[in-house]
Amino acid sequence: MLLKRSNKAVNPDGLYHLVTSSVILAVGGSQMQVIAPPTVRAVEGSCVLVPCTVHQPVVTAFWRIHPVWRWQRQRLTVASSMASYPVAPAYKGRSRFVGNVEHGQCSLLLNEVRASDAGAYHFRKDEFDGGYFISRPVTLEVISPPAPALTVTVGKWVTASCSATFHCKGAPPHIFWSHPVNMFNKNERRERLSSGEWRSVFTAKFLLTAAIFNKSLNCTVTYRGGGQATSSTVVR
Repeated sequence: MLLKRSNKAVNPDGLYHLVTSSVILAVGGSQMQVIAPPTVRAVEGSCVLVPCTVHQPVVTAFWRIHPVWRWQRQRLTVASSMASYPVAPAYKGRSRFVGNVEHGQCSLLLNEVRASDAGAYHFRKDEFDGGYFISRPVTLEVISPPAPALTVTVGKWVTASCSATFHCKGAPPHIFWSHPVNMFNKNERRERLSSGEWRSVFTAKFLLTAAIFNKSLNCTVTYRGGGQATSSTVVR
């Protein structure tokens, strides 16, 4: 992701160097690096965290005299590091700048995701002299609840596994099995994926009986906001 500076006080030596998905730019003789993914997905009605980190080899007074860091969309402020900074009405109460830039944190948390939230977001740094740096876009894709991945292994016992991805660590989906009565040894684990998303994996065992053999086993996941998706397989 490339940061672009306004034409005020531009360093003639060049400010920008593209490095994979990150940005390195010279600031006051040092270098700052901003890292954020080009695309983030979110389930409508749920929440999403847009991960963002800032790295600077030497922390200087630069951090103290450039206090305003913000996320914006279509020139409207979505969230800011300054609590008193005005936020666009459509995002008020739903968005939050997560972390402290002095500690390298610049993520955006968006709750109650709407279909209208889809689009390009920019990370921006406003300078005290009126200049600014602005990133190339991070694109938010708003999707319907994806169907969970369901697998079943049949032996003396039936072992079922159902996994679902989600996009906000604090809001994992809930699961409902179509045959919960005879299940035991149920557990859940969560893992972070290389894409920055999270995955919950639910497993359970139950007796293989005539009531379930050659019948459908359904796994339904419910996301924050009420969105649901179901996967089904036949036990045999």
